[in-house]
Amino acid sequence: MTLTTASSMKPQPITAVTAQQMANAYLVTTLGQVYQATNGFAGNGRWYFLIRYCTADRQAAVPVGKVVVDSVTASVIALTDEQLGQVRERAAVQMAHSRCTLARDSQGYVLHTFAGDQATQWLSDHLGMHFMAAEGQFLKTASPCWQFAIHFRLPHTGEIKALGVIQVDGTTGQVMPLTTQQMQTIQERTRAILRDRALASAA
Repeated sequence: MTLTTASSMKPQPITAVTAQQMANAYLVTTLGQVYQATNGFAGNGRWYFLIRYCTADRQAAVPVGKVVVDSVTASVIALTDEQLGQVRERAAVQMAHSRCTLARDSQGYVLHTFAGDQATQWLSDHLGMHFMAAEGQFLKTASPCWQFAIHFRLPHTGEIKALGVIQVDGTTGQVMPLTTQQMQTIQERTRAILRDRALASAA
């Protein structure tokens, strides 16, 4: 007869309800009561939840990020300062949108998150859904703007970085369109890198 001691027993994964309660407690502490964890799903020993910013009309709650709970250790994986900032900015963007205005910083320029979303949408519309804007930096020049690197990402081939740059007007939030030649160069560079990777993996 084999006895199982407490020390040899494996911890049982926590339930969805418990994980959501933990995530909500964490969000209240770090972000405030207007942020809630919803739409949880399990995978790889973790619970993943969308973070929703709940406005006065709770039916209009929109996702502004995600929070993860380790179901084995029963602990929330803390968001980084950058991630917390992104969540707050997305909430500000949503609030501004509901008022038919643009989300701006204390100096009157459009927020980084809004500018990045605008640039990524433009790239998706004009180059393809796998292109995105990343690594944004604000250029306070005569014509202030947000400048982003153009990346390309596919699940099975990884990410290709620094294919070019795209800018968003810091005052109006409008994307500064790439020229036809710039788009052709980016597409050709992407195809060449993908081809080289495919040859390398086949060798």
